[in-house]
Amino acid sequence: MISRYTFLGLFKWLWLKIRGHRIVVCGNCKICGLCCRDLNLTNGDHWIRSKDEFKLLVEKKPEYSRFIHTGYTPGGIMVFSCECIGSDGLCGDYENRPDFCRTYPETDLYFMGGELPDHCGFSFKVMPSFDRILERESNRSANNPRNIDIE
Repeated sequence: MISRYTFLGLFKWLWLKIRGHRIVVCGNCKICGLCCRDLNLTNGDHWIRSKDEFKLLVEKKPEYSRFIHTGYTPGGIMVFSCECIGSDGLCGDYENRPDFCRTYPETDLYFMGGELPDHCGFSFKVMPSFDRILERESNRSANNPRNIDIE
């Protein structure tokens, strides 16, 4: 998983790990459809950059044939639009949507250099990991035991 992160993403991941923090997806979908009209796909370990890579992805996961190539980012990553998105921002084939759509946005997007669409209802937040909070509270309790008299 980490191998597909950008250099900056790997640095961010390492920095968060050292600090005992993690990235969390917050918010809710606004059902605007922007993420369906301007998206990048991965083949599992890197961004899709060529039509041949996309063809291999569709052979492996036929449900990805719904994505139509619409251009490239300045960095050479292919840009896609979903042919199932309606003008109302709703998916016309919601029950059969690919796993990519079901889990969007994943925290890997943050580390791979991807971005959420402008005005997206989702955001990425840096939060302390649960293990870090538990450790801190355990230390606090151990250093400040409460004297409770049980009669």
